[in-house]
Amino acid sequence: MRASSRFLTPLALLLSALLLAGCSSLTLGYNQLPRLAGWWADGYLDFDRAQSRQFDGAMRQLLAWHRRDELPRWQRLLEQAEASLAGGVSEPELLALEAELNASLERTLRQAAPLLQPLLASLREPQWQRLQTRQAEKLEEWRERETGVDAGVERSKQFSRGLARWLGDLERPLRDAARYEASAWRFDHAALLQARSARSASAVQALRLWAAGDSQDGITLLLAGTRERNAAQLAQRQQVLASALRLLAAPSERQLANTRAHWAGWQADLRELQLER
Repeated sequence: MRASSRFLTPLALLLSALLLAGCSSLTLGYNQLPRLAGWWADGYLDFDRAQSRQFDGAMRQLLAWHRRDELPRWQRLLEQAEASLAGGVSEPELLALEAELNASLERTLRQAAPLLQPLLASLREPQWQRLQTRQAEKLEEWRERETGVDAGVERSKQFSRGLARWLGDLERPLRDAARYEASAWRFDHAALLQARSARSASAVQALRLWAAGDSQDGITLLLAGTRERNAAQLAQRQQVLASALRLLAAPSERQLANTRAHWAGWQADLRELQLER
């Protein structure tokens, strides 16, 4: 979710795409994940035909596990989120929801380890170099986007859109308040870029460990990269968290109705997905 300003490593981002985010139809996005993930991963690693088949097979097995074991947890998490929203979301409640999402990500990574290890082991050195090149390109894109003349305006729009993806249609006062909140954020972009660069390097190291058969240390390193923060990242996180808490402190009855309807659609999608095999 962009509104949370979480910065995940590429593989973690791929797997966290399984979480509730960004698609008008959760069922459609979920069922298309192996194909979409394959396109995404190929853009970073330039798979040959055999590797593409390996990746697709691994993702389909991972999705079958996720459908069986994780989707019921998602339903309970959504129910927990709705209960929190009704009385105004507190910081402990928001952090507890985030902890559950992190736990889901970790379980998914550990399930993925034996499925993806043969593929990672088959990568050739030019593919590892391509991964690093693509990471460098993404870092430069981030720098340009976050420091450009329109960065503040775009950041405000992104925060508002991120809230809408999670909460459903935003009433205009809440939408305007979200944009105002984001316009007041002040980040140390140089320090954030340095942290992102270090995390990218750490992600490659983690995947190389994973490729060599040390998935335990590889996943530990990968997860550490998603959770450890320097001073600039902590300051950024605190600003975004404070904004979210202010906006969610007392939602109107109409906004609550919008969100409940939005989440009811997700719950229906989750039930449908669990029936599919």
